Amino acid sequence: MERRLLRREDRGGVQRLELTHDLLTGVVRASRDHRHQQEAAETARLRLFEEQERERQLLNQQREEEQKERAKRELRRTRRVAVIFALLTIAAIAGLIGAIHSRSEMQKAGRDAQKAREEAERQTNYAKYQYTIAQEAVNRIQQSLLIRQAALSETRRS
Repeated sequence: MERRLLRREDRGGVQRLELTHDLLTGVVRASRDHRHQQEAAETARLRLFEEQERERQLLNQQREEEQKERAKRELRRTRRVAVIFALLTIAAIAGLIGAIHSRSEMQKAGRDAQKAREEAERQTNYAKYQYTIAQEAVNRIQQSLLIRQAALSETRRS
């Protein structure tokens, strides 16, 4: 078989096979072409697979970037809400402090008003007492005048 169908040759350090009969060239060519087609199909399939893998990775990367962007937006939104709640809490605390201060002032004003009422009542009672004393003095003076008038009248009659 080596001498009749195939012959080996070394050219430039590479072994080559050469057909010795032209009858086998068609079969070998068909086998070689079939093998080349299979290799080309396998190469195309691998390229397609690699392309699909790259597209899948690109899609995954885009999804991850979108998720990261969504997470950043959500984080910013959450921070804004937290700041708003903090400000509202501060405003509520300030309102509470204002209300407590107002209540304290109102209670102080109520105590001052009560003291003023008590003082006014004391002054009213004192004024009534002075009025009573003055009335008694007026009554005594009137009685004294009546007695003098009666005495003067008697002295004029006598």
